[in-house]
Amino acid sequence: MKIHIDDLLTTSLLFLCMATDCIADPLVLADSIKTGDTVSGAIKLGRRVIALPRGNWQVIARSERNPSTDGTAQMSPMVSINFQELLENKITRTLQVEATTYSIRANWNDEPCKNKGDSYYIDDKKIGINDQFCIRVSYTHDFLDGARGETFLGWAHDVKLRGISYSTEMPYVQVTRYNSADYLRMLIRFNPIVYGIPPSKEKPRQFNDWNPTSLAAHPQRAKFYESLRAWAPDFAAAVNRAFKGDETLTERDFGDPNLTTLP
Repeated sequence: MKIHIDDLLTTSLLFLCMATDCIADPLVLADSIKTGDTVSGAIKLGRRVIALPRGNWQVIARSERNPSTDGTAQMSPMVSINFQELLENKITRTLQVEATTYSIRANWNDEPCKNKGDSYYIDDKKIGINDQFCIRVSYTHDFLDGARGETFLGWAHDVKLRGISYSTEMPYVQVTRYNSADYLRMLIRFNPIVYGIPPSKEKPRQFNDWNPTSLAAHPQRAKFYESLRAWAPDFAAAVNRAFKGDETLTERDFGDPNLTTLP
């Protein structure tokens, strides 16, 4: 029986892909990302490769800032990239990735789980004051209509000009992970109209149908929140792996909330 070298190479590559869960999408350098680009798979942001949740993510905005309190200390920049997912001319989800590009020495002033506020749920998994790990399930009540800054106002104007539909209320899961050397925050929002939940009748946040104080009268929204809360630990585990630099992380590791049975 003869075995050709080409067969051996093909078999070896097949087993390698099976072992490493190959990603078909090429790795995208965050420095090369521009507004309007569509990204899927993973991005390389500084020293870290960050897999993105499943989907085709269109870049809304990319910005950099000095993460020091007064903006004067010489530190590795914090990069923030905002994405949207468009399906059938509607914004179905948005994603924000914010991270330090390289390790730094910092004492962060923020404790992301210190206050629950009007969030639906928080899970404070911090190890110490400078080793924070926070899961938050909450909502944005003025999505797009409350856009601020030149870049986001331009995006909002474009959405309205193109007749793209959206929801002003967007429930979300946010995971913040940082220590004295690194910072990573990922926030993913969901359009509830996609799942048959209409806009809130009351727009002010304190009276909004998505405010936890209003949920007794809105069981559909309570069920939506519960689906996000049940999925949040999977999302957080994936974010934590990205924070630790796990390059075997793939989009499938984020999973998806069980929203298909709603309302």
